[in-house]
Amino acid sequence: MKRLAVLAAFALILAAGGAALLYNVFKPARVATGSVRRGPAVATVFATGSVEARLRRTLRPPRPGIVAEIFAREWAEVKQGAPLLRLRDSARDIRRERAQAELDLVNGNLAEGSAFRTAAAARVAEAKENADQALREVERNRPLLAEGAIQKSVLDELESRARALAERARQASEDVQATLAEWESRRRKGQAELDTILAAEKDDILTAPVDGIVLSLQAEIGESVGPERDLMKVGDIRDLIVESDVDEDDIARVRPGLEVIVRLAGDDEAAAKGEVYEVLPDADRGTKSFKVKVRFREAKFVPDPKSPTGLSGRSELPGGLGLYSGMSAELGIVVARREGALVFPRPALTNRGTVFLVRDGVASEVSVRVGIRSFDACEALEGLQEGDVVAVDGLSRLKTGQRVRAAEAPERGR
Repeated sequence: MKRLAVLAAFALILAAGGAALLYNVFKPARVATGSVRRGPAVATVFATGSVEARLRRTLRPPRPGIVAEIFAREWAEVKQGAPLLRLRDSARDIRRERAQAELDLVNGNLAEGSAFRTAAAARVAEAKENADQALREVERNRPLLAEGAIQKSVLDELESRARALAERARQASEDVQATLAEWESRRRKGQAELDTILAAEKDDILTAPVDGIVLSLQAEIGESVGPERDLMKVGDIRDLIVESDVDEDDIARVRPGLEVIVRLAGDDEAAAKGEVYEVLPDADRGTKSFKVKVRFREAKFVPDPKSPTGLSGRSELPGGLGLYSGMSAELGIVVARREGALVFPRPALTNRGTVFLVRDGVASEVSVRVGIRSFDACEALEGLQEGDVVAVDGLSRLKTGQRVRAAEAPERGR
């Protein structure tokens, strides 16, 4: 009896397991769907890029140096010409100190009433007084020679001494003038050296090249930097654009004025509207791409009410999506448009060129001849009809004849 009970329980377990297995095998797969409809079909050139301030500059040091002072940090509002950062050069600092010390010494000696001038004047005065005294001695003894009171040799000796002292006085005066001329020459050279150093130091103060805010700061006080080093980036965030790279195979179809669909990082449900306004004429040789600039058609700058200059704030797109310098962007540059086309959601297209139709809760894979494609939609030239419903997710799990339970997918902006 016990054996029969155990067998019965085992049979019930098998039946329950089989039922669960059958349910799992045949239960409908839940998929998001989209509809086939009439609407505009657009052909786009795909590009990637980033949001940037249209007017921006990157600052680099004019020569190797050490970051001595930083006057503005990220988000600081700056007007053109405002000091941002100061560099210093240790070797030049030593040169300046030496030049200043030399100039101070020279100017001190040349100053009226200086110890040098006082001593020089005393030396010349003493030499002149000695010469004058010797000359007076000669004149006093000359009559004595006529009277026979002295011999001629005595007068000759006095005259020789007077001439020697007069020459010594003249030489003393010339020596002082020569020394003053030498000091004056040293003063001019020292001043020229100091002026050169001070002029170079003016270049060490990097100033804001445009009105804007400090977008980035890549330096710290005390850091050694060279001319190849980016120190700061300043930009006007009141006018943000997208700079993108377009492959050389596609650039021939791109021109200013074309409509652009812009999809920004962090926003998969909507797309912004833009317009090509500039195509740079030369390619990047490394990437074989051309720089294309796109302006937003509906962006609005909202100044920060606390901003003293109105330079800081936030750029917004319709719907409140904020724009920030450096955001990644995907672009669809519209190079062709066909109105009233039969279009379906692009996520419905498999890599085999098919879609899964959903009819009466059953999926069936059909081939589609595709025309124009964009970010979100494809034109169906053959294989679909207006009003058809297609699966837009989980395509790798679907197969023809599989039961599905449809859920309408949210429509993405074009």
